[in-house]
Amino acid sequence: MILHLPPEPAHARAALRTEVVRAVPGKPFLAAVEITTDPHWHVYWRNPGDSGVPTRIAWSAPKGWRVEPLEFPTPQRFEPGGITSYGYEGKTHFLAKVTPSKTPGTLSANVKWLVCSDACIQGGATVKAMVVLGPQASPSKAAAALRKAQAALPQPKKAWTVRATSGKQVVLTVTPNPRQIVTKGWRQPEFFPLESGVIDQAKPLLATLQGNGFVFRMNASPFPEKRTRLAGLIVLREGNHRRAVFVNPKLEPGE
Repeated sequence: MILHLPPEPAHARAALRTEVVRAVPGKPFLAAVEITTDPHWHVYWRNPGDSGVPTRIAWSAPKGWRVEPLEFPTPQRFEPGGITSYGYEGKTHFLAKVTPSKTPGTLSANVKWLVCSDACIQGGATVKAMVVLGPQASPSKAAAALRKAQAALPQPKKAWTVRATSGKQVVLTVTPNPRQIVTKGWRQPEFFPLESGVIDQAKPLLATLQGNGFVFRMNASPFPEKRTRLAGLIVLREGNHRRAVFVNPKLEPGE
């Protein structure tokens, strides 16, 4: 007797969404790989943390089309089994700006992920979208959601002054523009490192308020790698709102 076992649930699904259903050659539009996970399951950020695999997306477009680098949204912190990881639960949009040429065709993305909860499952899909070309753009049903996702992307630090030193501890000091008051209404800022090998990711990387700014004092990584900069996201929270700022200061010698 041969037993046919039911397939294991995927726990994550992918789709390709575009800002337009009809695009104008030479005028960019937003495209997004939308990954939806089941409750309590997550996929990973570009730095997965102490476990996991980054979500990878490879685009394929008609001749002459330009697809700009992928933009990862602000991640969340997970601690399955006490191991720190960074990623996304629920519905997440991985955005790219696309500029079509006069050549019609199909936009597609090959997506690979690792989805985890108490266990981990490798997954992947090739997702496609047909975008018609014409003299005038026509928005899609997904347009508002993609613009909202774009508005929530991490932003450059602008007028912030950021300094990082590395010694027994890695210290990241942030002084915002005097017009940008960081008040106690914001919960403790959290740091998400873009690369491993600089700081110990095992504990939440929280800051304390200092004057008009804040300072992170973080343990150095137990598995150090040669890094010259401390790239990452500073995430500020107030209620359900999160605002992420990208920083990339040079690592200077510290105590």
